[in-house]
Amino acid sequence: MKIKIELYGETYTWKSHHEDHTVYDIAEKFKGLLVSAGYHPDNVDCVFDENVVGSWKLPSDKNLYADQLESEYDNHDKATNTETLK
Repeated sequence: MKIKIELYGETYTWKSHHEDHTVYDIAEKFKGLLVSAGYHPDNVDCVFDENVVGSWKLPSDKNLYADQLESEYDNHDKATNTETLK
């Protein structure tokens, strides 16, 4: 079995010498080829039902560095704590 995508002069191929793949296996390989060819994983996920073919589950751009920012803010708060004189 062979799946081939030709896009902008480039070729992306998945090939297997076995013929016993399920349609779900093939859909998963096709998703991988689409991402390899340059399509964004979130866009590819939208085309396939994630209950049938697994999702890429990428973090959204707005939450990409959330953990680092929280840690950074915590460190900043600790550094700026000052004692008050009464």
